[in-house]
Amino acid sequence: MLQEIRKHSNIPIIGLSAKSDKVSTINLLKSGADDYIVKPFNNDELLARIEVQMRRYKQFPSLPNENNKLTYKDL
Repeated sequence: MLQEIRKHSNIPIIGLSAKSDKVSTINLLKSGADDYIVKPFNNDELLARIEVQMRRYKQFPSLPNENNKLTYKDL
Protein backbone atom coordinates (compact mmCIF):
# COMPACT_ATOMS: atom_id res chain seq x y z
CA MET A 1 0.00 0.00 0.00
CA LEU A 2 2.85 2.42 0.79
CA GLN A 3 4.31 2.03 -2.67
CA GLU A 4 0.94 2.83 -4.24
CA ILE A 5 0.59 5.98 -2.10
CA ARG A 6 4.11 7.03 -3.07
CA LYS A 7 3.25 6.73 -6.78
CA HIS A 8 0.56 9.41 -6.43
CA SER A 9 1.58 11.62 -3.54
CA ASN A 10 4.39 12.88 -1.35
CA ILE A 11 2.29 12.90 1.84
CA PRO A 12 4.42 12.15 4.92
CA ILE A 13 3.84 8.62 6.23
CA ILE A 14 4.56 7.49 9.77
CA GLY A 15 4.21 3.75 10.29
CA LEU A 16 2.67 2.53 13.55
CA SER A 17 3.28 -1.09 14.49
CA ALA A 18 3.49 -3.54 17.37
CA LYS A 19 6.53 -5.11 15.68
CA SER A 20 9.75 -3.81 17.16
CA ASP A 21 12.27 -6.00 15.33
CA LYS A 22 14.77 -4.28 13.06
CA VAL A 23 13.72 -6.23 9.95
CA SER A 24 10.15 -4.87 10.20
CA THR A 25 11.46 -1.34 10.73
CA ILE A 26 13.83 -1.56 7.78
CA ASN A 27 11.18 -3.08 5.48
CA LEU A 28 8.63 -0.38 6.30
CA LEU A 29 11.14 2.43 5.76
CA LYS A 30 12.36 0.90 2.48
CA SER A 31 8.73 0.52 1.37
CA GLY A 32 8.20 4.27 1.57
CA ALA A 33 7.49 5.30 5.18
CA ASP A 34 9.15 8.51 6.37
CA ASP A 35 9.22 7.41 10.01
CA TYR A 36 8.28 4.47 12.20
CA ILE A 37 7.04 4.22 15.76
CA VAL A 38 6.37 1.10 17.82
CA LYS A 39 3.24 0.55 19.92
CA PRO A 40 2.65 1.26 22.68
CA PHE A 41 3.85 4.78 22.00
CA ASN A 42 3.73 8.03 23.90
CA ASN A 43 1.22 10.48 22.39
CA ASP A 44 3.61 13.41 22.83
CA GLU A 45 6.31 11.51 20.93
CA LEU A 46 3.88 10.78 18.08
CA LEU A 47 2.84 14.45 17.93
CA ALA A 48 6.50 15.49 17.85
CA ARG A 49 7.18 13.09 14.98
CA ILE A 50 4.17 14.48 13.09
CA GLU A 51 5.47 18.03 13.61
CA VAL A 52 8.89 17.01 12.25
CA GLN A 53 7.31 15.53 9.12
CA MET A 54 5.12 18.59 8.62
CA ARG A 55 8.20 20.85 8.81
CA ARG A 56 9.85 18.75 6.10
CA TYR A 57 6.78 18.76 3.87
CA LYS A 58 5.43 22.28 4.13
CA GLN A 59 4.17 22.22 0.56
CA PHE A 60 2.09 19.36 -0.79
CA PRO A 61 1.92 19.79 -4.55
CA SER A 62 0.23 16.40 -4.93
CA LEU A 63 -1.88 16.42 -1.77
CA PRO A 64 -5.19 14.69 -2.47
CA ASN A 65 -8.32 16.84 -2.52
CA GLU A 66 -11.99 16.23 -3.20
CA ASN A 67 -11.27 15.67 -6.90
CA ASN A 68 -8.13 13.60 -6.38
CA LYS A 69 -8.64 10.98 -3.66
CA LEU A 70 -6.16 8.21 -3.05
CA THR A 71 -7.74 4.77 -2.76
CA TYR A 72 -6.37 1.28 -2.28
CA LYS A 73 -8.74 -1.69 -2.49
CA ASP A 74 -11.56 -0.78 -0.09
CA LEU A 75 -9.62 1.94 1.75
